[in-house]
Amino acid sequence: MNPNFEALIFLLKSCKSTRHTKQVHTLLITNGLLNFNFATPFMWNTLIMAYSQSTAPHKTFSLYTQMLINDIHPNNHTFPSLIKASPTLLSLRTIHGHIIKHGLGLGLGLDDFIQSSLIQFYGDHSEIEDAHKVFNENFGPDIASRNTMLNACFRNADIVSAENMFNQMPHRDVVSWTTMVNGFTKNKQYKKVMDFFGLMLGSNVRPNEATLVSVLSAMANLSCLDEGQACHGYVVRNHLNLSANMGTALIDMYAKCGCINEAMQVFSMVNVRERGICTWNAAIMALATHGLLDQALELYELMQKAKVRPNSVTFVGALSACARGGLVDKGLEIFGSMGQLHGVQPRMEHYGCMVNLLGRAGLMDRALELIKDMPFEPDCSVWGALLGACSVQGDVGLGEVIGLCAIEAQPMHCGRYVILSNIYATAGRWAEAAEMREMMAKRGIKKVVGWSRIWQVA
Repeated sequence: MNPNFEALIFLLKSCKSTRHTKQVHTLLITNGLLNFNFATPFMWNTLIMAYSQSTAPHKTFSLYTQMLINDIHPNNHTFPSLIKASPTLLSLRTIHGHIIKHGLGLGLGLDDFIQSSLIQFYGDHSEIEDAHKVFNENFGPDIASRNTMLNACFRNADIVSAENMFNQMPHRDVVSWTTMVNGFTKNKQYKKVMDFFGLMLGSNVRPNEATLVSVLSAMANLSCLDEGQACHGYVVRNHLNLSANMGTALIDMYAKCGCINEAMQVFSMVNVRERGICTWNAAIMALATHGLLDQALELYELMQKAKVRPNSVTFVGALSACARGGLVDKGLEIFGSMGQLHGVQPRMEHYGCMVNLLGRAGLMDRALELIKDMPFEPDCSVWGALLGACSVQGDVGLGEVIGLCAIEAQPMHCGRYVILSNIYATAGRWAEAAEMREMMAKRGIKKVVGWSRIWQVA
């Protein structure tokens, strides 16, 4: 084989940007390695794959067209890159048609890599029925295709299908179990997470970092401290790396279980170089939520000194700390710095924090003015923040108007009824307060009942 060819193919596989890919592509042309006599499917596939990994998907399809023009027949290594580079569902369907045309998409001939790529694309674009059709085209899908199908089901909230498929799998690996745990977590079915994690432990499949991060998220939302500590113990006993993701999950779990000291101990144990923005955000939010406002703002400043650029979540934590502490000037300073210094445009949740801050400080006029100047229509979170401020300030008139509007917008949100009921009660309007409670009962609005379980992580 031509040594120049081998060297250029190696460079092509190593390309990390469109510019580098184009440079190697040019060398292939100038060295005569793209002529009709020398070109092979392997070379074209490598070039297509390189472009599919860059920011030039249109070039990927242009190369595929040239490949067909030069009478080079695509094979099972050609299409996964084309599927990945497809910018729209229409282009994907065109590629799917070519797969069938070239005999790679029927019955046992469906390649596993092609199948997984198609399932993932259809699942990502909410075409779950097409994903099922592709999955069923292969009479013997491998475990990777099965795991991809599980993930596609969860992404489209087709949880029943995911469970049925999982139960029918002849073999399950750690990815299968983690996909189930992660899928239930993202769909907020936290009790299911705990059930499946218990089954996983009994199946002798060892959880990995991704599994534990999802499980810890469920434990945090259920305030399962004992189980969370057991997971932490598993991490320590098995010498698992306390990465940014693992550290963030543990910080969040401990904070939501009321253990702020343990949360900050975990933060201090995460290597400084491994602390991602998510780790800093979790710690700032934990401190703010537990009323350690000065420490939260100190950590916000320390993060910037560590050259970690804040994002929108960071500002929610910092502004929440200001709101809880009544730090109006500091809050206005941070809010003003978002776009000017950090290039982060305020979102709805940031305006909600500012409305909460101004309203609780008694600056109701400024809070209303801020809502008026918002670049988009306020949602229920903003009105809810103002309703909470009305409760603090005892503004019955404004609170009644906003409260009734908030209930109309979110009729199943128990907090809206409770706050308005409390506003009425504070003003001595007991009949209206009772009416709010009765309305909750009639609509079947109840608080989530706590629960617990016991199992052991080896």
